[in-house]
Amino acid sequence: MTYYVDKKLQMEALASETIGQQFNNATGKDYLKNDTDYKAYLVNKIGKDSLSTVDMIKELSKPILMDSLATVKSKNLIKTVVDYLQMEYPATTIKTLKAKSDAPENAGAYPKFLITYGLLDEEDNESNLPEENNNTVVITKE
Repeated sequence: MTYYVDKKLQMEALASETIGQQFNNATGKDYLKNDTDYKAYLVNKIGKDSLSTVDMIKELSKPILMDSLATVKSKNLIKTVVDYLQMEYPATTIKTLKAKSDAPENAGAYPKFLITYGLLDEEDNESNLPEENNNTVVITKE
C-alpha cells in the first residue's frame, strides 16, 4: 500500500486551515461561513487588497512551518494505518510505504493510499518478494 499526496496542495490546505483558525480565534467567527469577514481580515493583515485569497494566505503562512506540519500529518496518517493493520490483522504482510516525492501519482493528489497486490504460491521464495522502494504490497496465500 502506497501513500500519495501532492505536497504543494497539502501545504496550501494546511496554510488555509492555520490562517483560518487564527481568524476564528481573533473574531469568534468561522472563516468557512464568513467569507467576506475573512477576506477583510486577510486584507487587514497583509495591508493590500490586490492579492487573491490564496496569495494572501501564502504570504501570511510560513512555508517552513507548513512543510513541517505536512510532514508530521503524513507520518501520523501512515502510522495510524500501519497501527490499525497490525492491531486488526497481526499476521498481515501488507507493507505501507510513502511514495517518492517525484512519483507521477502525487501530482494533484490529496492524501490517499493506493493498493497494489499479488498472490505468491507456496513454492515462491523470499527472493521474489518486492523491494521496499517499488511500492508493492504482497499478500501471501495461506
